Amino acid sequence: MITYIEDRNNEIVVHMGSWGTYTVHERCKVFLNRLCEHYGSSFEGRKQAVCACLKIHQKVPVLIREGIILYPVIDAASKNNVWVNYCKVKKITAKQYQTLLEFHDGTMLLSDSEYRSVKMQQYRCTNYLFVLHERFAPASMLH
Repeated sequence: MITYIEDRNNEIVVHMGSWGTYTVHERCKVFLNRLCEHYGSSFEGRKQAVCACLKIHQKVPVLIREGIILYPVIDAASKNNVWVNYCKVKKITAKQYQTLLEFHDGTMLLSDSEYRSVKMQQYRCTNYLFVLHERFAPASMLH
């Protein structure tokens, strides 16, 4: 399963945790759209759903399917984007002006993004999944 995706202009590097990495020679949005369409909707459609639910418009997480909710983490120094799978993050730690993301499979990612920004992205994913669960839980479970 996807741990994170590095966007490198005309190619992406998909990190699959302990399963290794592979390179795809296409733009990240094209790859993400194909991934979303495989599970029944477009990338833009899924972004719009999160925007409407959380009332946000920037750095929008995208729910691909159960177990894969990706959020963007922009590397401030290089302007490269990384899409992190919220479901695979075990812990985030502030490291001066960087953030260390530790994943459940033992792999790590050191990002030049601010800790509070990554923390906010984690919160958005948690909040979105909570809202989805509450909206679609059977009425008998709510009481």
